[in-house]
Amino acid sequence: MKDPRDKILDAFLDEMLNEARPGRSSEEIAQRIQEQIPTQKNSVLAGGIQAAVEPPAQTAAVTRPVQTITAKQSSLVNWISIVVVAGLVMAASAGLIILLNSDKGGGDLANEPKPSQSTAPKSSEPITRPAPANSLAEKTKQPSSPDPTSATIPNVLQPQTPRLTQRDDVPANPDALIVPPKFARSLQLTVSPKTPQQMAVLINDQLHASWDAVGLAPARDLDLRSWLNRLSSRLIGRTLTAEEMPRFAGLLAQGKPPADVRQDLIQAFKESPDFQQEFSDHWGKVLAWQMLGISPSMQTDDPEMVRTRNFLTNKIVKNEPLDEIAYDLISAVGSTSPSRSDYNPATSYLVGLRKRFGTPELTSAHIADTFLGREVQCIQCHDSAGNHALADSTQREFYEFHAFFAQLNIEAVSPAQDQFLVTNRNFLPLGRQGKVEAATTFSQPDGSQGTVFPRLDTFQPSTNGFVAKVDRRTLLAEQVTVSEKFREAMVDHVWASMLNLPLSGIDDDIAPAMAVLRMSIAEQFAANQFDLDWLVTSIASCDAFLVGVGNEEQLAAHNPFLGQAPQFNVFYSRLENRRSAIQSLTIVAQAYDGGDVNKALTAGLLARVDQTAKAEPNYILPFIPSKDSEWATTPKISEKLETIVASKTLTDEQKIKHLIQSALGRQARQEEVQQASIILKNSKNPRIALQDVWWSLLNSVDYKMPLAMH
Repeated sequence: MKDPRDKILDAFLDEMLNEARPGRSSEEIAQRIQEQIPTQKNSVLAGGIQAAVEPPAQTAAVTRPVQTITAKQSSLVNWISIVVVAGLVMAASAGLIILLNSDKGGGDLANEPKPSQSTAPKSSEPITRPAPANSLAEKTKQPSSPDPTSATIPNVLQPQTPRLTQRDDVPANPDALIVPPKFARSLQLTVSPKTPQQMAVLINDQLHASWDAVGLAPARDLDLRSWLNRLSSRLIGRTLTAEEMPRFAGLLAQGKPPADVRQDLIQAFKESPDFQQEFSDHWGKVLAWQMLGISPSMQTDDPEMVRTRNFLTNKIVKNEPLDEIAYDLISAVGSTSPSRSDYNPATSYLVGLRKRFGTPELTSAHIADTFLGREVQCIQCHDSAGNHALADSTQREFYEFHAFFAQLNIEAVSPAQDQFLVTNRNFLPLGRQGKVEAATTFSQPDGSQGTVFPRLDTFQPSTNGFVAKVDRRTLLAEQVTVSEKFREAMVDHVWASMLNLPLSGIDDDIAPAMAVLRMSIAEQFAANQFDLDWLVTSIASCDAFLVGVGNEEQLAAHNPFLGQAPQFNVFYSRLENRRSAIQSLTIVAQAYDGGDVNKALTAGLLARVDQTAKAEPNYILPFIPSKDSEWATTPKISEKLETIVASKTLTDEQKIKHLIQSALGRQARQEEVQQASIILKNSKNPRIALQDVWWSLLNSVDYKMPLAMH
């Protein structure tokens, strides 16, 4: 006969395993116990009650039955207890299996532990801090507090120690905000720092040796008064007023040697009450122009331009070194809005670049140009084709540099899109479950896909895409600021602002002697803690800053605007008075109408003639050394230009209007169309004529980034 206790077992199993949970389970179990035991007095429940209500005299009479029943019941209770424990173990095992299956090490990275599910980062993790108020981190939904009355899983399934599936290459808190550490200079040089006057002597020795080697004579020195005006314009961005001039007149009249007088004038400038602020304001603008790729003549109220300029000005007025400034700009995170608690003015630089250049790739290219002196935008689409400035460079090198910015995230946080938040986000490959190696892919010229990881020269960080494991931009900032190329690029920027051309020339056409000179200045610049004031004073004290503009014979013998490497034996005229679109088109139209490029020369501009089409006055206007012109002549833009030129469906007038719309960001004016039509009418080669129209627009003050040409 079936054991009557099976019904009791069935009830317990139903309740523990949820197979058919009975209502009021405990009462039903008790009822079944009563039904299966013949003597009600012998039940555990009844025995207990009876023991409480029977008088003491009867206790002995019922002692044996109670003991007998209790022994049997004790066996039953033990057996039931075993079943209950078994049920608990089975439920715990089922829960653990589900948990492990959903959290295996090889699972999808999207299911990796969230901040609320993980323990605090280990001490070896990158530095983190709570997200500032109003930051993106606040938008992350926090888990609600658990209801203790609803918990059905034993505490054994909720360990307080790190989960067994936590991997070393996956951060415990993958979404935590990573704040770059404060800049700490790690560069160590053994050279002794020189004073600006000592550095000027070294510069002069190398300049004169270079001039003698190539048979060049320096232009005659400026008179002291003219030199003083030049000094004023380069140090504080303006000439002296009539009220200020008497302060320096006494120094000019001294009977000292000219070299000593110049040092006295420099010192007098620095002792002026407003010098530090004016110096900082001027060089804040200069560096902002260079770092954002904006021509000095392009005055703009763009908020990112203004905030970047203010950021640089505030750094310079505190005499903060340029390597620290570069580190802050490259690694910046935070908001561009001064009203927010997470405001970081350095972020306006990255936002300004993205708005100006339009694509992440061009932004990366400009950063490489600014801080490393490498114009890599031309190798974005293909390997170098023998260009001396990019010799032995490959498309892969561009994307290895670009991969450092794969984690960069810029997003608008206001409806008007005038406030932005710059953060780093985890860069994880799609469709590669369990992988943290985050590669950047790109299209190669043959149509195949290339794959790269971040690399700068010999430096290769971990390939992990989690920001908490590898903060790529911060690592790049650290590597850039210790690089020889960085300090040489900074010397080039400041030298160009003082002498109108960089030591590397217009197309990175640097003379060997100038390359040695740049290296010498850069080494001392680093030895002097990247002090901008030191660098400016050193250049102002050398002979290259002293010579005049030179005569026609000297320019004819050596002219960097015609593709020759500059030697700085003359003071090159600054081409800052860029013409309006109509003026530029008129100059080229006159040259075509007369059939002679001399028209352009008489207008005060130097010609740059296309060597492949000497019979035609192609590229009549000069190649102005600006980021605008450099971008507008990249292969990508040239290809678009050729498509417009070769169109069979557009009329010449429509082509002209399209070029003007693309270059200037507005519709063409009638007089501009007329001047461009003259160029086409008088040309034997419409393709070259339209190139000249394009070139004219690039050399105009109206020129904007050709957004329509992307």
